[in-house]
Amino acid sequence: MKIDTTDPIGTEKLGRQLAKLVDGPPASVVLVGDTTEDAVLGHIVGRELGVPVIRIYDEEGLAMSAAPIPSGARGVLVSDTMSDHLIDTAKALLARAGGQLIRVAALTQLEGS
Repeated sequence: MKIDTTDPIGTEKLGRQLAKLVDGPPASVVLVGDTTEDAVLGHIVGRELGVPVIRIYDEEGLAMSAAPIPSGARGVLVSDTMSDHLIDTAKALLARAGGQLIRVAALTQLEGS
């Protein structure tokens, strides 16, 4: 399933449902990939959880983030379409900040990932 960003009502519902599935220890940050769909979905999940959202990406093999990852952060990675590479990027950035990836929430997983 992919989100349709031209359908704000449907996208909002998907984001809220995904946030409800993110249970367990509280997160302190939501991390998202660099697609529009990830940003929209992550914003909704972050709002529902009451935590900031930070975009992450790979810059020529280096894990990067659009804002500093807070020290000791407990991160939830949110994506429209999840991949192992995105998970590895999130883990590397959180580890660098002394934090950890506590959950992964996605609508779909890429084949072979």
